[in-house]
Amino acid sequence: ASHRQPLARGVVDAGSHTPEAPIAPHCEHQDMPRAPLYVLLACAQPADHGGQTPVYSLQRVEQFLAAQPAGAKFLADLRNSGVKAMRFYPDAEDPRAGPVVAARHPRLQDKFPTLEDEPAWWKLASSFGHHGVRHWFEPDTGSMRMDWWTPGFAKHPLHGNQVFFYGYGTHGSYFDKLMPGVPHRDRPYHSVLGCGREITAEELCLMREAWAAAAERFKWHFGDILCLDNFRFGHGRDPFRGERRVMASFGNSVHWAAGGAQQPEAQEAPARPLRGRALRLPWAYPSGQTL
Repeated sequence: ASHRQPLARGVVDAGSHTPEAPIAPHCEHQDMPRAPLYVLLACAQPADHGGQTPVYSLQRVEQFLAAQPAGAKFLADLRNSGVKAMRFYPDAEDPRAGPVVAARHPRLQDKFPTLEDEPAWWKLASSFGHHGVRHWFEPDTGSMRMDWWTPGFAKHPLHGNQVFFYGYGTHGSYFDKLMPGVPHRDRPYHSVLGCGREITAEELCLMREAWAAAAERFKWHFGDILCLDNFRFGHGRDPFRGERRVMASFGNSVHWAAGGAQQPEAQEAPARPLRGRALRLPWAYPSGQTL
């Protein structure tokens, strides 16, 4: 994630940002084509108050949803159409950058510092399409949007069973307390069903109830280590006060979405003006085009 600070090779800070808000349930890289099989968390300093790590059985979450008519329909829609993940990186001069920065997420220039280095950006942007990622720039603001498709259920890399693999931590509603009044699609990230349908308020409510019912909270003490199977358990973080130092490392990544991503054809977007000059970008899409 963009807000994680590297601490050592293969080790990052685990959730010291936005202590006033919870980190919603998620599996690591659940909306990426590759995800780590294991997540390793270690505590160097517990928070003075709060900061527990809720751990959630994905099987229990799915069972809770399946027992409700609306939840069962949501699971069927998720299985049939998958998830479209979205990212929004506002240009530094876009007024919408203010709430994004206040929520401790990057602007376009922060996320992609090579934006004005044409060869470097060309190489980076070309890799997006290789991974099934579309990107385009809004013509009026220069802000960048990205989206891509992933399945809503994953095949467990070891035993091969299909597992529920969607946590609402990648839904724009995560930012409700941090960015009130800002449309979901103008928040740093958001997700909809693969067909483009927004997840309804009722479905979000059911998901919150399902994840809450499956939660077991891990209270940190100095030196504790927690290892999670990323394809069987999701996790989050409770709000906290005081300094909290929990580190994360990840096991080998597996290409769980192999064969699922819809690879777009290369298409050139309109030129994006950069300080008086134009840069034409590979693997970009005209503003407004949908999956």
